[in-house]
Amino acid sequence: MNIDTKQLLTELCKIPTVSGFEARCAEALDALALPYFDEVRHTPVGNHIYIKRCGKPGAKKVLLDAHFDEIGFIVSGVEPAKKDGGDDLTGYLRFVPIGGVDRRLLSSAEVTIWGKKPIPGVITSTPPHLQKSGEGDRLPDYDKLFIETGYTVKELRELAPVGTPITFAPRVVELKNGRIASKALDDKACVAAIIEAAAMLEPGKFDCDIYAVFSAMEETGGAGAVTATFGVQPDLAIALDVCFARGPDTPRQKAAAMGEGPAISISLATDRALTQRIIKFAASKNLKLQKLIEARRTGTNGDAIHLTREGVPVAVISIPIRYMHSCTEVINPSDVRTTAQLVATFIREGGAM
Repeated sequence: MNIDTKQLLTELCKIPTVSGFEARCAEALDALALPYFDEVRHTPVGNHIYIKRCGKPGAKKVLLDAHFDEIGFIVSGVEPAKKDGGDDLTGYLRFVPIGGVDRRLLSSAEVTIWGKKPIPGVITSTPPHLQKSGEGDRLPDYDKLFIETGYTVKELRELAPVGTPITFAPRVVELKNGRIASKALDDKACVAAIIEAAAMLEPGKFDCDIYAVFSAMEETGGAGAVTATFGVQPDLAIALDVCFARGPDTPRQKAAAMGEGPAISISLATDRALTQRIIKFAASKNLKLQKLIEARRTGTNGDAIHLTREGVPVAVISIPIRYMHSCTEVINPSDVRTTAQLVATFIREGGAM
């Protein structure tokens, strides 16, 4: 079954999934993913687990993980335009980050506040002409930044109370040579790859049960992957995430080439036998697969999955991305398709067994 990768990515990136708020988006994700699976579970911590069964008794369980959460912010207060101002004055939202947001990008960034209705906003910025000496050389502190929406204090307290999640503005931009830019491609690109892989697997053509875990709270510690793995008890796992794509500012040994397919981690935090099996399989099928040396840990859910219960054999496969943890990350959708093809073919032809 063919999927329009760009369209799938566009729809996934529109879904607001600030870390800790993933459970609110179950219905939107079900509409995109459930047609390619047999059943779904939504767990208390916000994991979304989609199951595709092979129909064979005693089948092994293969866990495919991609975190569904994204970096973002949360409303921490509402203030009037003037000190001691009334509720009818223009209101400004105070906010704090959730996950590793790059503070260099905050001034004048467009955001969406996901309150009782989506509210567009702009993070405040002090013009260079009004900055005090040395201010332009320092990163802005959160207590000096606000979000302007045009609403009054009274309206904001009703529409976007304290605790409301905020994301960068959801907009997908098509670049030349097939590349796209958007917020939340870390890790919606890998969610898309798993959905595509499931679509490629026809009933009766594979011998294991697939548990696709779109996990919660990776950007804030990885609790979703731990609880999902503990519950599923898989025989093996593949964690999919993003890695640095090569560019003018990226050390070559820490990055992979965009457009050349996914990269597999060679690390103490991953299973050597499973990793080598995937590498040999990709070579035998002439499928693109790069290699990354991440000696001690991968910085992905794979690190936690590997150590859950008595330990789970895990491999980590990553899609190259530029400008990670920013409002405009860039990927090549061809790498998403290649990743899906690798995972689906590996499962279909018994590599996971």
